[in-house]
Amino acid sequence: DMGTLESLGVSPFPVSGHEGEVFLTVASALLGFFLFIAFSYSVSRLISLVVAERENKLRQAMRVMGMMDVSLYVSWLLTYFAMYTFVALTVTAVLNVGGIYAHSDFFLIFVFIWLCGASSVSVALTQIGRA
Repeated sequence: DMGTLESLGVSPFPVSGHEGEVFLTVASALLGFFLFIAFSYSVSRLISLVVAERENKLRQAMRVMGMMDVSLYVSWLLTYFAMYTFVALTVTAVLNVGGIYAHSDFFLIFVFIWLCGASSVSVALTQIGRA
């Protein structure tokens, strides 16, 4: 009942005002760029390797030997998912030790970053598959 609370004279607990940290403000603005740089080399490497595979007609040679296209795509996915696991663990450790995500769950941050890398591999392979 609001009338009872007003009659008791309820007031907020005295606390000092929040002061933001300059480093965290700047780091949060640059985090997306940092993740882009961490993933851009491997995505460009993936694209160049797949293009080189097409230029050398390795896929056709593997088909002649009886290999299915699914096996080729699974090999690309497993290779780059393993690489992104290492990258995601490293980036998560840096963010956690650096204090940017010191109070966040390590596993959730790792999953978020790993999914970001996995989606970039999937997009790269999808775009290459259309060409």
